[in-house]
Amino acid sequence: GPQAAAYGLDYAWGEGGRDVAETARIAQLRHQASQARQCVASGGGTVLHVRPGEVLRLAQAFDEAPHGWLIIAARHQGARDQAYHNTFQAIPADRIWRPALPPKPRIHGTLPAMVVSPGDNRYRYPFLDELGRYRVRFLFDLDRWSPGGDSRPVRLAKPFAGGGFGLHLPLHAGTRV
Repeated sequence: GPQAAAYGLDYAWGEGGRDVAETARIAQLRHQASQARQCVASGGGTVLHVRPGEVLRLAQAFDEAPHGWLIIAARHQGARDQAYHNTFQAIPADRIWRPALPPKPRIHGTLPAMVVSPGDNRYRYPFLDELGRYRVRFLFDLDRWSPGGDSRPVRLAKPFAGGGFGLHLPLHAGTRV
């Protein structure tokens, strides 16, 4: 069954809901999406009714799909000089189909920015919040923001710093980072 191959840990951070019930529902949906991809079959042929959502029942039964195969993707091809042909992907029909989440966008490398403060030079020293975080303006962001509203709070990374030791030289507004 589906649980036989369900080993490992699927860790997704930051997907919690507003309450326990919503969080449990999100976890159930992610689990169903993971189970749907445990067994994916690929095939092809010339049968016209092959389309996502259809259940394909074959003369030969498979242990993995005793109730047939649920088609999740299909591609149809044909032209005047080419005979009709299709390819498809399918999962066991007794599984609940949930689409995969799109991959989270990633930025590779570093992003240049400039330290900003929320005032008109009234801060003699750098402006830090209660957790020691700065506000920065990313150089690719051409929009105008209210003073200090350019970014979310950003921590300053130092190579030799920790609880009770290290050196911190504060950055002033206008410093490029």
